[in-house]
Amino acid sequence: MSDATMSATSPLSPSEETTSEVGRTPVSVFLITLNEAAHIERVLESVAWADEVIVVDSGSTDGTTDICERMGVQWHHQEWLGYSAQK
Repeated sequence: MSDATMSATSPLSPSEETTSEVGRTPVSVFLITLNEAAHIERVLESVAWADEVIVVDSGSTDGTTDICERMGVQWHHQEWLGYSAQK
């Protein structure tokens, strides 16, 4: 698309359009966990920039899911299926 066409169809210049929120692809982060209470809060803080964070927990008994709930993160229980299937 030429600059002339871009300015006719969009109020943004080509460089502004690529960095704006318009047309931005949302990012989801999926984490698989089992007894990660010692680490999960720091991990969740590190991905707070994502549009969506989903934790798939395979039966933690150490408070991992409590931390997820406290931090407002969506989590689901799924018995361990193996690394590929669990993701």
